[in-house]
Amino acid sequence: MKRKKIIKKTKQQRGAGCEKYELAITNYALGEEMGMTKEELYEHLATCKKCQADMKEWSSAIGILRAEVHDATPASKTKRAELLASIKGHPVPSPEVPPTWNTVGKAAGEMWKCLGENGPTVLTNLPQVCAMDFWLAASTYGWLLKEQKLHVDHRKSPPVVQLTLEEQNRYFEETGQIEKMQ
Repeated sequence: MKRKKIIKKTKQQRGAGCEKYELAITNYALGEEMGMTKEELYEHLATCKKCQADMKEWSSAIGILRAEVHDATPASKTKRAELLASIKGHPVPSPEVPPTWNTVGKAAGEMWKCLGENGPTVLTNLPQVCAMDFWLAASTYGWLLKEQKLHVDHRKSPPVVQLTLEEQNRYFEETGQIEKMQ
């Protein structure tokens, strides 16, 4: 009931044509489309004290709101700054991962030695015979094959892998098994 009296009182204080300017004043203060030209609004404000007071009230309220938003520091920025300050000077250790060439190089040496000791090996058994996981064995096999250190007999099913004759002789020479050289 009290609210209705306030609204009636406000309407009574306004001039007869003020109702159409009420929304325009609010939108003007917010920087939005007014539904009329600025000139029309300014002409009305020049003659209406109540609308001048409304404009002043809206402008100061919007100014306060913008100042509060501008001055406020979001909590996330504060937390981020605190976190960064707490970890500055403490580098994150990188995990110990050997370079790929080193891993494949060592694995190639192991596979070469394994094939030298065991002789011809079924391709599908290569990871188990050389004690390697499948992916390491596959990349190592590919590298040795590309370097022409392996011979693959595709006539057999599954294919059989062994060192080339030249690599077999090198293996026997390096291990002191000269009598096995061909």
